[in-house]
Amino acid sequence: MARPSADAPREAPLGPGLPPYAKRLKRRIPIHDDDPVQETSLPRVNRTIRSMTDTENNTRDYSETLNLPQTDYPMRAGLPKKEPEILARWQKTGLYKKLREAGKGRNKFVLHDGPPYANGNIHIGHALNKTLKDIVTRSMQMTGWDSNYVPGWDCHGLPIEWKIEEQYRAKGKNKDEVPINEFRQECREFAEHWIGVQRE
Repeated sequence: MARPSADAPREAPLGPGLPPYAKRLKRRIPIHDDDPVQETSLPRVNRTIRSMTDTENNTRDYSETLNLPQTDYPMRAGLPKKEPEILARWQKTGLYKKLREAGKGRNKFVLHDGPPYANGNIHIGHALNKTLKDIVTRSMQMTGWDSNYVPGWDCHGLPIEWKIEEQYRAKGKNKDEVPINEFRQECREFAEHWIGVQRE
């Protein structure tokens, strides 16, 4: 098919888009009636575009055009405020205790929590770890198991020992010169400190 001449009159497109050849024109094409009229070989774009825009004299609440269910849920989640309220309600109703009572006599699924390591502040890795374990234990409970979650901390020696060694190096202290019992006691105190921080 031969390409139409740029000066030949053309019909306006049916939708809000412009035909490809219009993108090559350097002159702006007026869309609304109140736009300044400029000479162009193209007619005005279909005025259905105007119904999709708001003007000072003609405004529309487009939420009325959405076919959504009517609920009491707020538009914003407001989790910083809502989450403490949810946790308080669970504590008041004893939800976890009821789950344990409902699971009595079923086959047991026990997840012993290892991490987080008790050697620093909580970070996104801890959040991912806890989220995945929460999904596992809840799904097992809902599929008929007595699914019990036993929280805890991974106090495996190496990560904690490394932190104590870093403190030694900062003080110019040699680890090999420290009695083993003293070193272990410092590791224990370090782990207990971070367990307390992470509990908060």
